[in-house]
Amino acid sequence: MIKKEQVKTFLKYTAPLHFVTWELTEKAIDKVKNGNYSELEEHMKREEFVHKLKMQQAKIEQELAISERIRTAETVEIEEVFDSKGSGSVGLGVTEGELNLGLKGNGQKMTRRIIRFIGFQEIEEVIEDEN
Repeated sequence: MIKKEQVKTFLKYTAPLHFVTWELTEKAIDKVKNGNYSELEEHMKREEFVHKLKMQQAKIEQELAISERIRTAETVEIEEVFDSKGSGSVGLGVTEGELNLGLKGNGQKMTRRIIRFIGFQEIEEVIEDEN
């Protein structure tokens, strides 16, 4: 039978990223076992906040890259499709000694954005002298 320490040693030298993940997971489990929830929750909130900021930054950088490509393209075709659907129902069933009431809901959202860039156009940037 393979022992936990043997696996950790193997990971340390063959897959360092997996080893670090293992170590961090063990530390998090120890904190939970020891009842140190507040510190762990605070860390999770901080990480979620950082993740949200990075996602917003990535979206901004994506839009800037698209706008730059639009500026340099000879032809741009943009097709956007937004579709939202929703439905719901209520049901009632009565049998011998039983009354069943049911609710059902369904929602669907589709967003599709296609941008086609064709060719490049030469752009001369003019820098005016302030003198």
